[in-house]
Amino acid sequence: MLLLKRSEVVYNNLNPRWRQMEMTSSQLCGCDDSAIIKIKVFDYDEASAPDLIGECTTTLKEMKKQKKEIVQWDLIHPKKQGRKKNYKNSGVLKILQCVSVKTFSFLDYVSSGLQLNCMVAFDFTASNGHPNTPASLHHLNAQG
Repeated sequence: MLLLKRSEVVYNNLNPRWRQMEMTSSQLCGCDDSAIIKIKVFDYDEASAPDLIGECTTTLKEMKKQKKEIVQWDLIHPKKQGRKKNYKNSGVLKILQCVSVKTFSFLDYVSSGLQLNCMVAFDFTASNGHPNTPASLHHLNAQG
């Protein structure tokens, strides 16, 4: 399992609301909307190691449903689930906003038929002076 993102710590709050996170779909799920994403939520105390509250699995496709309905997942603690008969969850994780923005690369523009006009000019006019002369418009400085 690979850690993709770590949120900030929200202190002394039983219903934390984390700041918005941004990442590309290639970072999150390798551009596969159906790839499984595991989310773990921890309780952080300065005096001890973070305690697992619970975890859930989802996909980017499920998170994108947020536009139509509230999307939420039960946070399940594996050890508590195995010990308690009537265990439902250790909390609920809600996605309040999931926005997917398509960003195009230069190659996308070219492959879709973009025409580029490129002009190159060379100035060979003697009136500009020799490039080795400091007064020349085309002076090349050896020191950079």
